[in-house]
Amino acid sequence: MNATRLAFNREGVRPPSGGRFWSPKYIREAIKDDVYRSHSYEEVAALVSQEVAARLDPKKRYGVWWFNRRRYVSKQVSVNSPEGRNYRRTTKVSDKPRSEWIAVPVPESGIPREWVDAAREAIKDNQRQSASGDRFWELSGGVLYCAECGCRMTVHPSLDSRNGRRYCYYRCPKRGRHGVQKVCANGKHHRAAEAEAAVWDLISKLLKHPERLRRGLEEMIEQERAGMRGNPDEEAASWLEKLSEVEQDPPQSGGVR
Repeated sequence: MNATRLAFNREGVRPPSGGRFWSPKYIREAIKDDVYRSHSYEEVAALVSQEVAARLDPKKRYGVWWFNRRRYVSKQVSVNSPEGRNYRRTTKVSDKPRSEWIAVPVPESGIPREWVDAAREAIKDNQRQSASGDRFWELSGGVLYCAECGCRMTVHPSLDSRNGRRYCYYRCPKRGRHGVQKVCANGKHHRAAEAEAAVWDLISKLLKHPERLRRGLEEMIEQERAGMRGNPDEEAASWLEKLSEVEQDPPQSGGVR
């Protein structure tokens, strides 16, 4: 799956969605999508209503596109910035129970069914591997960003075959992810120990100057106040939406949301 993705990227094959690069998630979803898997008339007839089945050709095979698979909830959220408070819409996507899915017969893709089944069998036990190994990465989880493209830096342990020593680095993941160099000019691997020491040195200096911290906190408070005065109508609508969500959500035992 990963080799296919990298080959498509190198050869300039564009994804159907119109983006620049293929992703493993897209290829995985395509393998698991029943629209590419050939079904007999009897199999499809068992999934649809009698009226739909009566309009199908018993001599043909079909793919199945599932309608009503996901639930989309869109809402407006506020984001603080140096210019004040801005508003944007976010969408949360979740899968619906399979009992709510609606089968829609589509023309057969032409891919042999055994190919699709073999591909599904090959990836059924795939799991994402952790790159951290046995080390705690202090700047992982979105703390460190690439200065060239703004992508989150990822962890990269490396074992030196000459002396058996293990070295740890932070790097921009775009080159390895897409298999081409032009996506980001930053190809440097930053030693983890040095980067983490530099960040801690900066933070410790800030902690030793409480007056500087106080000024920064006051500035953040002023930005918050300015944002609240920016658009009271949108602010009120946002809070009403949040209150409505609280009223609709059932109470949950334990944990913190």
